[in-house]
Amino acid sequence: MENRQPTIIELLLEAHIGLDRQGPGSRDAVKQALKFLGPLDRISKTADLGCGTGGQTLELAEHLSGSITGLDMFPDFIEILNQKTNTKTIVHLSEGAVGQLASSLTGDGLLALSGTGSDCFLNKDADTYDMIGGWGAAFGDEGSGYWMGCEAIRGALRSYDGRGKKSLLETLIPEQYGYKKNIRKVVKLYRSDNQRKDIASATKSLSKAMWEGDEVAHDIIIQAAELMAEQAITLLKKHEIPKGMKFTVAGGGWKVSNLMIDHFAGLVLTEFPDMEFVYPEFEPVTGGIIHTILRTQGEITEEKAEDLRKKLQDYQFITDDMKYKAEIIQEAIRLAKTEG
Repeated sequence: MENRQPTIIELLLEAHIGLDRQGPGSRDAVKQALKFLGPLDRISKTADLGCGTGGQTLELAEHLSGSITGLDMFPDFIEILNQKTNTKTIVHLSEGAVGQLASSLTGDGLLALSGTGSDCFLNKDADTYDMIGGWGAAFGDEGSGYWMGCEAIRGALRSYDGRGKKSLLETLIPEQYGYKKNIRKVVKLYRSDNQRKDIASATKSLSKAMWEGDEVAHDIIIQAAELMAEQAITLLKKHEIPKGMKFTVAGGGWKVSNLMIDHFAGLVLTEFPDMEFVYPEFEPVTGGIIHTILRTQGEITEEKAEDLRKKLQDYQFITDDMKYKAEIIQEAIRLAKTEG
């Protein structure tokens, strides 16, 4: 009989599930935060992101009128919250549906997910009815953040050995992990307690290298886009796709560069020219909010979308390209002020 060791996530759940709160904050902090809000009426809607077992959610309910939606990625926490409250509606949304809602502001279409892993989903009315990929790091996850991280590290090592093209990754990878210029220390990742996530984080160096014109980094990102397009196109060919059907992306893997998103979209549109690509709006964590709006208010108009962009600006989808451009602009402003 196998003696399975609990995962880190399982240990964290066990350690936190009995606490009143699963994160920072206090009753006084809630009261202080509410002072910054204007008056809310009984039709106001509040979302508590990462609500845990509902410690803060219940405190909010003491002070606010209207409905409160608690959102958390761990079902065990939500189950305890439901036991504590008068729950009006329970909605189960798949990973694909949540990503679709957050990225395209609709529950219908195709979602290509590139995070630590990778897969593609077809959704209808915020319900996933078919998917492809998702086979895990050992057998799949092509085009994911983990896959790109592995390829970036391989590119760095091949550059160092002289077996491949010279690449900025040879310097950027060890610097990112705090190994200075000793790339041989990268083997420490084999002993990491969170190996997949740590390797996937190498996409930060990949993005920077691509931005600085590195050919190896550019080719890895292009290949990742092609692998994601292969999944999407294969899934779409299994179904009769209506004209104008939307497709979008979600997950940290896509944040490496707009190049990956644009190349992926172009490949899919070449095969399915009647589809419509939607650039992702928000992070998947907002999917529950979007679903609630669609269910209670109907279609999200451009006016509503613009209002959401203001209210959820901290959760907007931003690629590393955008961050680098912002950093360059800020540096140029700083230099201009210094010279002035």
